[in-house]
Amino acid sequence: MTSTVRLKSIIGLTCLLLALLALGQLATGGLAAPALQESSEATRLYYGQNLSPFVQNPINDDDLTAVDCSSTTCPSGPAGLTKCVERPKFCVYYTTSSISETEAEWAADTVQDYWDRFTALGFNEPKYSTKLKVELTDTTDCNGGTGWSSNAMSTYAGCFDVTLLAQKVLGHELTHRVQYAHDSGSSAPVQTKFLKEGTARATEDNWFTNIDQWPAALSNSSFNREVNNYLASTNNDITSYAMRYKSCLWWKYAMEQYGTTVTEPERGIDFVRQVYGQNTAGYSGIGAVNSALNAVGAGTTFDNSFKQFAVANWAKDLNGVSTTHNYLGEDETGNPAPYGPVAPTSGGTIQVGVSAPWTNQSVERYGLRYYSADVASNCPVVSASFHRDTSSPAFYHVITQNGGNLNTHVQGSGVDWTQAFLNDGITKVTAVIGSLDNSSQVDLTLECADPVLDIKLPNDVAVARVQP
Repeated sequence: MTSTVRLKSIIGLTCLLLALLALGQLATGGLAAPALQESSEATRLYYGQNLSPFVQNPINDDDLTAVDCSSTTCPSGPAGLTKCVERPKFCVYYTTSSISETEAEWAADTVQDYWDRFTALGFNEPKYSTKLKVELTDTTDCNGGTGWSSNAMSTYAGCFDVTLLAQKVLGHELTHRVQYAHDSGSSAPVQTKFLKEGTARATEDNWFTNIDQWPAALSNSSFNREVNNYLASTNNDITSYAMRYKSCLWWKYAMEQYGTTVTEPERGIDFVRQVYGQNTAGYSGIGAVNSALNAVGAGTTFDNSFKQFAVANWAKDLNGVSTTHNYLGEDETGNPAPYGPVAPTSGGTIQVGVSAPWTNQSVERYGLRYYSADVASNCPVVSASFHRDTSSPAFYHVITQNGGNLNTHVQGSGVDWTQAFLNDGITKVTAVIGSLDNSSQVDLTLECADPVLDIKLPNDVAVARVQP
């Protein structure tokens, strides 16, 4: 009898609870979750980026009420951003003149999603003191920013459009906060722009599938767009400030080659984590890369990796290339766009008596230049000759192909270096000139040779005898 009464009571309370929920009288774990609680899984699946694809802007909900920052425990924010969404480790600051309450809540859930994703993949928490200030700046264009010595990151209101741009920017800026959390050694900060912007851009598509497969990638600042920018300007120092974003392609190459994580979208992310760990130990720039390569037992250096990267940028589009000279991310289903391609300087068609010469070709420090020529059918032997004009760390590659298929790849260096290939169906020859920690100047000639067989021995005097 007692059990029956208890069961009826439970059923009655459950029905009452459901009725109140239907009337909107109780706060749920979704839209009206208490401000200081961690986002529930249901909330994050509604607002955050575990769903793919996700379309902004989030639908405005009239039940949400903007909260004055003065009514929270959030640190003082910037002038003009008087509304806050408070979470345990950060606060989102905004103004309703440019950001709706729903968008602000969505931004908070998105930041939480990235925060959780970083730590789940073994990274340190984003750097913060008391609570990180996430400022949705009242600006109509789209950008964002943060700094090592700051306790704030910004994303402009203009990023909130009908694509995933706001998510991408929030994730990019929070990635910098993760970098700063690792740049914590006694000599901090030591991270260079090559590392900070290069890895932040390279990993934008590694955190969530919807950005990995973002259809609007080429229309906005993105990894895919920056790849194309780099492949159109390879004769620049990839480690320089000017190339800080464009260096993302080398970082992606390194992630695929030296990382051990092979699942998507986080392929190779463990190599980036390893590099950040070297920042903690005080290593910076190329030194941090070399230290990470040594730590993972890659058996290579940044310089040698850069040489193979030079080949991959061209050979990736040929059939029959090894994974060393390919980009798995480009071939991945859902990749928003092809990488590039590189557009080599054309030497036209070479044949016997018609060559393709280039003299005094200047190659920047950690820069690359590409040259190609079609090969005529009356070209018995294809030849590529390099001459280094000055003492410098120049290196060379020659790639021959039969239609869209890789034929031969060779590499070398030195003052003078020449390679020749019997024409067994070669339709194109491509040469790469690169330089390492200093600039170089090189002469290059692609040409055809018509060899004449001149037998010196045996002859009429020196007769060769063969036994039966």
